[in-house]
Amino acid sequence: MDSSTDRPRSMRFTLALAAALLLGAPTVPGTAGAADVLLRWTAPGDDGTGGTASTYLIRYSVQGLAGSTPADSADWWNNLSSPAGGSIPTPRVAGTRESFTMAGLDSGTTYYYMIRTCDEIPNCSGYSNIAPKVAGAPTTATASADMIGYPNPAKDQVTFRFQAGTSDGSPGPARLTIYDLNGRLVIELVDEVLPAGEQSVVWACQSGTGNHVAPGVYNAILEAPTGREIKQILVLP
Repeated sequence: MDSSTDRPRSMRFTLALAAALLLGAPTVPGTAGAADVLLRWTAPGDDGTGGTASTYLIRYSVQGLAGSTPADSADWWNNLSSPAGGSIPTPRVAGTRESFTMAGLDSGTTYYYMIRTCDEIPNCSGYSNIAPKVAGAPTTATASADMIGYPNPAKDQVTFRFQAGTSDGSPGPARLTIYDLNGRLVIELVDEVLPAGEQSVVWACQSGTGNHVAPGVYNAILEAPTGREIKQILVLP
């Protein structure tokens, strides 16, 4: 693919079945017949967290990555995958939740997906994580706060979005904290009862004393009625 300058930030996306976010894929027997896979991710914007990108590129394969380096991702994208068929959505404003259903897949087969986003030139982002999904897996929904943090990596701020409240739509307590990898509390962002629905919280990459945190990996921990979720955020110099 292209080697143009990255403008939209690299992005992460997950595959979801109903309300459950599935980062792994269970092994189920292959069966005859067509099945669907539902992809969900968060729009990264045209330039970091701002604006609107122009296009999404989605590719898939029955083969996973050979390794974890950028070169492995590039090799998978260029040589081992195919463009996803169907009507891929036009990007919306940064932070919007996006989805795409790919139909006509072999039920019970594990497929691997990766996504990139491009602007109007087109300058294209780096590669997302690779996400496995079993086509036609059972559609039982699992309660989840569905927390995401973007941009990731980040320099100046991270926006967290999550579903607050209880599974029956009532308000519920939520506590969102940032810890370093040594288990030290960096800052408490939220500790209150929130109404049901999507919430947005901004972390300015600062500690509780107002100092900018050192570059490195941090754990964002959300405790809510639907459970406990942890997202790792990389803060750049």
